[in-house]
Amino acid sequence: MKTGNAVPAATSAVAPGDILTGDELAARLKVTKSWVYDQMRPHRRRKKNPLPVIKMNGLLRFHWPAVSAWLLAQQQAGARA
Repeated sequence: MKTGNAVPAATSAVAPGDILTGDELAARLKVTKSWVYDQMRPHRRRKKNPLPVIKMNGLLRFHWPAVSAWLLAQQQAGARA
């Protein structure tokens, strides 16, 4: 049995419904598409923790569970400030 370069099996599958386009995410969050794209870019005020994005062959997609975790972190950071 050969080991060493084996790729670990995924612990859970990604549900296709959890992958969103910028338009779909903007609609779900009730914000503009430009706001979504602005949040994924690092800014001086927000160096750490930009909106998570998946890049697939030049296309940008958003994983809803990761976005939900990001929103919760933003809420908690705002409560601490």
